[in-house]
Amino acid sequence: MLTATPALLGSRETFKLCNLDNTNYTIAALTTKKYVSAELDYSGADYGMLRARSTGVGDWEKFRFECTGSLCAIKSSKNNKYVSAEYAYEGSGYGMLRARAATAGAWEKFYVRPSPNA
Repeated sequence: MLTATPALLGSRETFKLCNLDNTNYTIAALTTKKYVSAELDYSGADYGMLRARSTGVGDWEKFRFECTGSLCAIKSSKNNKYVSAEYAYEGSGYGMLRARAATAGAWEKFYVRPSPNA
């Protein structure tokens, strides 16, 4: 499960974005070399959970970015929902990222920056 909880940027918070067709992007975790998936077959509080677990790119691994400067809303191309950081959850679910929001509010905005090593 991907979360938005670390206070410092580390290797686990670094991803590679690849443009597929000028609309859709993949997100790959650099530490695992796996693509991020929106788990749309999960139910309840886990619906849309983001996990870096896929070795290939299908519909669940495609995302769109709506950016203003380095601040972006990320939307699942499959279910057309924005990725949220679940800060109202407690315990292991705190900060979980999942594609479930109809609109992009404060919990649906993320900083996207180029790598300093790029």
